[in-house]
Amino acid sequence: MPTKYLPETDHVIRIVKPSLVMRDDETKQVIGCFPQAFRLRDDERDLSVNWLEFFSGTKEERLRQIRDHAEVEVRPNTGFACLNVGTIHETCDSLNLKVRVIHEPTDGNPAHSAIHRYPRDHDELFSILANIAGQDLTLARDTRAS
Repeated sequence: MPTKYLPETDHVIRIVKPSLVMRDDETKQVIGCFPQAFRLRDDERDLSVNWLEFFSGTKEERLRQIRDHAEVEVRPNTGFACLNVGTIHETCDSLNLKVRVIHEPTDGNPAHSAIHRYPRDHDELFSILANIAGQDLTLARDTRAS
């Protein structure tokens, strides 16, 4: 199968475990995610993400599909951090990193994708991506059908 690069205009979702979802100390409202959410997990070679536009429907419907196909545990307070593919490239380019965002479906997850050439250690990159993605973060509990 030929390599399919995700379009610059599309988005990817990074699944963020509840302990990496940032909350306001007083109100407990979600305010973003910690930079560690964008650090490679021990078992990852490339940053695992999900291609939002792979599925059809509204953003909420697409997030439900991502939740339903997730290959990691998704609890109600798990976060779905959304990033534009073009923004990922621009951010990485500004740090002299040449990443590739590639669609890599698995048997259980047809929207699975990966960010290749992603650094294992780069705190500045992780902080920038967390800051951007934290502005578009949805909790799993908010993806349930009404």
